[in-house]
Amino acid sequence: MAGIVAVLIVEKTGRRFLLMLSEGAMVLALSSFGLYFYLKSQNGGTQPAGMDWLPLLSLTTYVVSYSVGLGPVGYLIMGELLPLRIKGFAGSALTSIKWLMSFVVTMLFQLIIESWGDAVCYWLFASFCLTGFVAILFLVPETKGKSLVEIQQIFNLQEESCILQAKESSPLENKSRNSYQSI
Repeated sequence: MAGIVAVLIVEKTGRRFLLMLSEGAMVLALSSFGLYFYLKSQNGGTQPAGMDWLPLLSLTTYVVSYSVGLGPVGYLIMGELLPLRIKGFAGSALTSIKWLMSFVVTMLFQLIIESWGDAVCYWLFASFCLTGFVAILFLVPETKGKSLVEIQQIFNLQEESCILQAKESSPLENKSRNSYQSI
């Protein structure tokens, strides 16, 4: 159901906004889950008074947040950002990596809980989501309202700019330029 909401609002809100909203809400949900388990451990393993609603709210918030942003929009933006010449291969590789990481998380979840405890486990995953939030903030461009050609042109301009900057700052290039000037 939340995925349907994402489809309906992605063009109005923008992809980047939905990704950041999703990651931010997932940070809050996982952090509050960790807080609940921390308070429970401090309370001798019994549920803290008046906090019986927090795990359900945290879980629901996490699932809805993922379903509105990171789940569907991640695939959408991947299709927009990847160049056409590698889109098929790179999309398959990225999807495989995403599912591999889901498998790793599933396999390590119980081990982390047994090793470090419930609270630390959820706070660890919250920190991963926070890292994702920061990465989206600084690395993911907004593609709302842009055609695939416009998006690719943005990346081509950025790539050309990076190449020019690298050539200008290359010590070998500067050395050869200086040696020509002294002749």
